[in-house]
Amino acid sequence: MYCKHCGKQIPDDAAVCSECGKATGEQPVGPTPSEKRTYCKNCGREVDPKAVVCPNCGAKLDPAEKKPVNGIGIAGFVLSIISVWGGSVFIVPLVGLILSAIGVAQRKKYSANGFATAGLVISIVTLVFWLILVALIAAGIITGVFDAITNGPQYGPNYY
Repeated sequence: MYCKHCGKQIPDDAAVCSECGKATGEQPVGPTPSEKRTYCKNCGREVDPKAVVCPNCGAKLDPAEKKPVNGIGIAGFVLSIISVWGGSVFIVPLVGLILSAIGVAQRKKYSANGFATAGLVISIVTLVFWLILVALIAAGIITGVFDAITNGPQYGPNYY
C-alpha cells in the first residue's frame, strides 16, 4: 500500500508510515488490546490462549481461567460425613443436605464438584437412616408405654 500523506510505499499492515511517521488509518494486525497474550511457561513462546498443549515444545499449558473451588459443596460434604457419626441427629444432615444441594446447583461456576455430589448422597442416606432410627425408637417407647398401661408394671418373675 502507499501512504496517503507522503505517497511512499509501505507494508500493507503498517499502522504508521515509516517515512513520514503519520498514521495510515489502518488497524494493526495482531491481538487487540482486549485479547490477552499467552506464553508457554516451558519454552517462553507465544501460544494460542485456548491451547491446552504448547505446539512448540509439547508442554501442558495452564487453563486461562481457573474456576474457584466449590466451598459450599465441600462444606456440605464435611457436614454429611459428620452426620454419619450422629451429629445432632437431624440438624447436621439437613444443613449438609442443603449446602450440598446448593453446591450441586452451582457446579458450572466451580471446580471440585464431586464433593458436593457425594455430600448430597451421603446426607440423603444419613437423613433417611436417622428418620428410620428415630421412628423405631419412638415406636418402641410408645409400645412400652401402652404395655405398661394395659398390663400394669412388669417386674421380674421372682419379684413377689
